[in-house]
Amino acid sequence: MDRRIKEYLSFLSAERGASAHTLRGYRQDLEQFAGYLRSAASITMGKQAPQVERLHVRGYLAWLAQRGARKSTMARKLAVVRAWCDYGIRMGWLASNPAKLVPMPKVDRRLPRVLSVDEAIALMQEPVKRWKMENERVRPMGPGVGADTPTYNARGDLSAGRQGKGHAPPDSNDAMALMREPGRQAANGKGTAVMALRDQAILELAYSTGIRVSELVGVNGGDLQQDAGFLLVRGKGKRERLVPVGRAALEAIDRYRDGLRVERLDEGRGAQAPLFVNRLGGRLSARSVERLVARYSRLVSANGAVGPHALRHSCATHLLESGADLRAIQELLGHASLATTERYTHLNADRLLAVYDQAHPRAKGSK
Repeated sequence: MDRRIKEYLSFLSAERGASAHTLRGYRQDLEQFAGYLRSAASITMGKQAPQVERLHVRGYLAWLAQRGARKSTMARKLAVVRAWCDYGIRMGWLASNPAKLVPMPKVDRRLPRVLSVDEAIALMQEPVKRWKMENERVRPMGPGVGADTPTYNARGDLSAGRQGKGHAPPDSNDAMALMREPGRQAANGKGTAVMALRDQAILELAYSTGIRVSELVGVNGGDLQQDAGFLLVRGKGKRERLVPVGRAALEAIDRYRDGLRVERLDEGRGAQAPLFVNRLGGRLSARSVERLVARYSRLVSANGAVGPHALRHSCATHLLESGADLRAIQELLGHASLATTERYTHLNADRLLAVYDQAHPRAKGSK
């Protein structure tokens, strides 16, 4: 049976263009199913065609339930077994698909977690804001620096010196200016400012385009058409699509790239080099993006930390609330089926109902 699993995974990789993440998930689910058959059902396959029956699949789901698996997990694992059995029929080592005779566990519909517009805007500003708070904002004394020169404290506020009109607290552009100051790198540590600019660019791009975290970390420098405002995205099954990028995200990426140049971290980087890098210059991992989104969102969200997928949901929901066409949102998100995109209409309706129940004087009936 292990050989049949390896054959199927090779098929998914070569013919379907499955990602490494997808292949890893399928392998784990199928190996768990094979392990159950060997132990609980006493089936040993060897090189023979597996004799899987409906009762084996039902027993597997019952075993998962006893181990505390959620219905959504059980439904996913059953779908994997069904797909594997379909491949077995295609290749001739299975006569029928017993997994299709087992009903799919009914999964409760869960609406995706989204940020409010105000929370999303605050999240975009959080990386540079944190950087300012964690580093002294006092310019080094030297020629041309006097008592009336504006300086900044750890909060990013004006402290000693002139505080008149036109001297606002530093923003992302000020972070770039501070990076160029003599002694600034020694004070803050190499890379701290550019990492803040990188984090801001990641958040802006994820919210602007709604791309998946796997797609985001796969973006190369040459994939961004800066002048046209489009990004080439490689999605599931190696399908490519062009998505528009908002002005705020483009400007954030510009600042990040400027930071790489200032710190000489862009040397030898071509069009195929990753856009978002770690401190060692390697491609940023999806797990790293998950951690940074959770860290910043915990500071701005009333309901606690969220993951990168919440930015995808927020992008789609805010577009729909602003009147965007559902088909356009489907193209933007790269959904193969419109039915997947339609869940945002349910979310929008539920949000509208909640506002109505809270605001309308007769929403809950008169007493």
